[in-house]
Amino acid sequence: MIARTLLLPLSILLPVAGFAADMVTWMVPEQSALVAAERENAPLRIADEQVKFLTSHLAKFDHRMIEGSFARNFHEMAHSDGVCVSAAAHNAERDKVALFSARPVNYPGYRLIFKRGTAQLFEAVDPDGTADLEKLYNQPELRGGYTAGRALPELLEKFVERPERNLRFEKSLSTGRLFNLLSGGRLDFIFALAYETSYLPLTGDAGVSYVSVPIRGVPARLPVFIACSKGPVGASVIASIDELLKSDEQWRGFVAPLQRWLDPADYAAVVAQR
Repeated sequence: MIARTLLLPLSILLPVAGFAADMVTWMVPEQSALVAAERENAPLRIADEQVKFLTSHLAKFDHRMIEGSFARNFHEMAHSDGVCVSAAAHNAERDKVALFSARPVNYPGYRLIFKRGTAQLFEAVDPDGTADLEKLYNQPELRGGYTAGRALPELLEKFVERPERNLRFEKSLSTGRLFNLLSGGRLDFIFALAYETSYLPLTGDAGVSYVSVPIRGVPARLPVFIACSKGPVGASVIASIDELLKSDEQWRGFVAPLQRWLDPADYAAVVAQR
């Protein structure tokens, strides 16, 4: 069983022990590339589809979905058992509070994304087609953005936190909001996953054309896992998921919602990932 729940403190939502199956609370990142605004002809909600697949195969648990920011997801994991997300990258802080599935989805990695025609950003792109962040450091007229609570690659983490840089940064709880700011000219560039340029613009200004450039020193792919809180319920969920996704057939079912948004070669790599 799966149900959507209003955004409430999880301590209110947790079931009384002994009276029901263990409850799993799936945190869906609101307004990110994983969740598009629901409207006519809007893209499928990837996280919803993946969670529905998982819950249909994890019948021994009860399930609910709650929308929240990336940062809130792991805060809840630290304080409540049975809290899970369908897509999360590792970092040191998350490893303290979460257990991760064994089989990763290797997403195309982080890119420098900007509107086509932004000359100063093209100057940061070398002839080999990769962006050199060093060329952006001392351009105070530029303003960049990234999503708070995401596990950025080490190079990007150091870049946005580097105290001597002259760049200004907007930190947003929502990746969708970053694209809106980029579209409206309030940001010059953002750091986001490669496929988000084909997904999120469909929820905003479809007339904007974006350039997505690999960043020198940033891995071409980002391993993403299912994550659950470190507790008896979370551990049981992860064990059940690991057993389920050992099957290549079930793995294909889990990653199927990504097919519409990834390039064929990237999707084939996701399907083949062990």
